Amino acid sequence: NVLQKPKKMLTSEKSEVLLSSKSGRPEKEFSKKSLRSQRRDASKLSTEVSNNTLQLLMAAKVSAKRNKDNDLASVISEVLKTPTIIKKIRTSLTENNVVIKATPAEAMVYLIDNNLTKSQYHHM
Repeated sequence: NVLQKPKKMLTSEKSEVLLSSKSGRPEKEFSKKSLRSQRRDASKLSTEVSNNTLQLLMAAKVSAKRNKDNDLASVISEVLKTPTIIKKIRTSLTENNVVIKATPAEAMVYLIDNNLTKSQYHHM
């Protein structure tokens, strides 16, 4: 009968086969999913670790290192070492850093007023 409870398997080998065979649509790779699905998966993952940010960051660092994404691993390491740097990073990303070029005359006045050499001015 279909409604009866399934009997327990005697060997773990058989239960592994039953668990690994999924029916239905195959799972897409994370990067190929829509943003909504990515957020949903990330939310599930976060819930699985009780929303422990430190644990998620450590896992992201390990994953970045394994994928040879050294820049990301380095940034995550720095964030883990110095939590106050997060605000500095966010501020620098949101600031409007527009470079306003000086006219040649304004540059010359600035050089003279501040007793700068041409190379000092260029390194600013």
